[in-house]
Amino acid sequence: MGDNECNACAQDCRAAPRWATTSNSNEESSASINISVAPSVVDPDPDAMPRTVGADTPPALDLPPPPSPKEVLLTKVTQDSEALYNGSEKMKMRNKKVVLAVVTKHGLALRRASEEMKRDKEVVLAAVTQTGYALQFASEEMQGDEEVVLVAVTSYGKALAYASAQVKRNKEVVLAAVTQNYCALEFASEEMQQDKEVILTAVKQHCRALE
Repeated sequence: MGDNECNACAQDCRAAPRWATTSNSNEESSASINISVAPSVVDPDPDAMPRTVGADTPPALDLPPPPSPKEVLLTKVTQDSEALYNGSEKMKMRNKKVVLAVVTKHGLALRRASEEMKRDKEVVLAAVTQTGYALQFASEEMQGDEEVVLVAVTSYGKALAYASAQVKRNKEVVLAAVTQNYCALEFASEEMQQDKEVILTAVKQHCRALE
């Protein structure tokens, strides 16, 4: 082998072997390929998330309808009779339910009721049951009704003063009146003022009944 060939062989020996170079290159490439970047953590968009229908929606409340003006007034007058005076004229004149509710608690409120209501026996009875003094605000027809007057004088004997002349001659009514208040005798008819039973009943209440 010549000198030139020996020198070439020596250079080849000193140089890195080809397989080693190729291997190192593959390893670097493999390393670069295997490096993965961790994905960044991003908060999920709540609008993009699937939802269950009705899951986040509060249940609809089954609310009652708002009260009507009539119901509002009815509530007020059951608590305060003055509310009847402040109600609309139409409401006072025509609404029996409202008037009935208030006179049941405040009999004297009958004076603010319509003429129609003052002729209504159910309304007047409710008023005089609460206080017999309310008889003075009833219609003449009701003041001549023996049942109405009897209820009135049972709670307030002197209500006999507001009864019709005919009712003042009714012995049952007069007896009830003087039993409650002997002073009612002065409002009875002359005939009843001379009636022995009526007089004795009044005197039992007070000795001055005949004065």
